[in-house]
Amino acid sequence: MRKQTKYIGTVAFMAGIPSIPTPFVKSWTDFITYNARHIDGEIFYFTPTTSLHFQARNQIVEHMEGDWVLMLDTDNKFPPDLLHRMLARFEKHDLDVLTGLYQFKSKPHSPVLFKWRGDGITERIIDFAEVVEMDQFNYVEVECAGAGCLLVRDRVFVRILEELKENPFDHLPPLGEDFSFFKRLQRLNIQAVCDPAIHVEHLRWVGTTPPQYQTTDYFV
Repeated sequence: MRKQTKYIGTVAFMAGIPSIPTPFVKSWTDFITYNARHIDGEIFYFTPTTSLHFQARNQIVEHMEGDWVLMLDTDNKFPPDLLHRMLARFEKHDLDVLTGLYQFKSKPHSPVLFKWRGDGITERIIDFAEVVEMDQFNYVEVECAGAGCLLVRDRVFVRILEELKENPFDHLPPLGEDFSFFKRLQRLNIQAVCDPAIHVEHLRWVGTTPPQYQTTDYFV
């Protein structure tokens, strides 16, 4: 475990990029204001200095303070009470890894949740019914997920570093940094869960193309 600190935990977003979407910035400022008013204890806010995902996430782990870290992607929009609700679930069930629910930007907009196949590659969970009934009192065990809204206990990183002798988010080819982390959880038999009631909007840019033109006269 880490040395004693005044912080209860850490929140970090994937910084190191030249621009950040306005909806994320608005969510982030409202989120910090809410946390200051409603969460007991001091939170350490950290921003990594690189845009390389695996390096950024490992940097967050290296510099985190307290018992847990929440990692957020900048292409998400989320409610101010996000951390409050995640911690309530986290502490009530003494969880190790908790993800909120967000969806792919492309159709059919399935949840960013996965199953491991026998060959070590992942496949999407397509149907929301495969996740869980959308019930605020339920959560579901998951094998693999994205890391855009990910709450992890410090003891998980300690086990990865000490038992596997690896950085938590280093690539395990052909996997990305997020799936590589979940593969390490599998190796250590650490269960991750998703709370479908904690929903995060996945932001997307939508272009306008000629087929979308409508001949209705809007200028009358």
